Amino acid sequence: MVNIDKVEQKHFNTMKNSNIKAVIVDLDGTLLNNRKKITPYTEQTIREIKDSVRIIPASARQFVRIEPYEKQLGIDNKDNYTICLNGAVVMRNDGEILFSQEIADETLLLLDSYMHTSGIEEWIVYTFDRKLDGLNITLPEQFYRENRVYKIVGISSEEKIQSARQSLPDDIRKGTEITSSEAGRIEFSARGIRKTGSLEMLLNTLNIKAEEIAAIGDGENDLDMICYAGIGIAMANAPETVKKEADLVTEYTNDEDGVGYILKELLL
Repeated sequence: MVNIDKVEQKHFNTMKNSNIKAVIVDLDGTLLNNRKKITPYTEQTIREIKDSVRIIPASARQFVRIEPYEKQLGIDNKDNYTICLNGAVVMRNDGEILFSQEIADETLLLLDSYMHTSGIEEWIVYTFDRKLDGLNITLPEQFYRENRVYKIVGISSEEKIQSARQSLPDDIRKGTEITSSEAGRIEFSARGIRKTGSLEMLLNTLNIKAEEIAAIGDGENDLDMICYAGIGIAMANAPETVKKEADLVTEYTNDEDGVGYILKELLL
């Protein structure tokens, strides 16, 4: 159950009157359990509301890695939308790209050099539909010139990641947006790219106001959309830095149908 005492008064009537027109939901650590599945309870809850309230996935994932879940939920069509790669790509769910912003070539070359000197053991480079080992890209100048790269992720211990964030070169800081979808990761996108920027653009297209949405997430990269939404919801498994900025915290984790229960409470 939702603890109503935790909800600011400005949101109370929105909840009671079910004026929410869209739910923006993160995938990993939120909609998906730790086995990367949507459980039957959560699936059924979403199917009950999806014809009256838009369900908009907003993920660090590429569209090709979100699509199977949209098919499971029955939102894989031209009337539904997805925010991918931390906001770098916005898709209509029939496969049409509505917006995309890749990392600038000169910034990619700076990141390529940094990857090899950072001490972080694993780097993944994301194009629209491919994942590549960032430490084994041959002819990087040619590769980055010929391929649009939307996100680069470093993976290591949380201690090394935090150390890297504190010591990043200024030219990389100035050319990128830096966030994390989970502990032990540092994620780079084009400067100014966040989930909320793409979300705001999409909502303008759909004629939906920020106060008419609920946003659910668990990670640092969800924080801006949680703060932006009329009802910002943090998962029970989210870190305290995310929970303290949310209007609501789910009683249950992503492994306990937290999304299903909160949507049932708010919208059914």
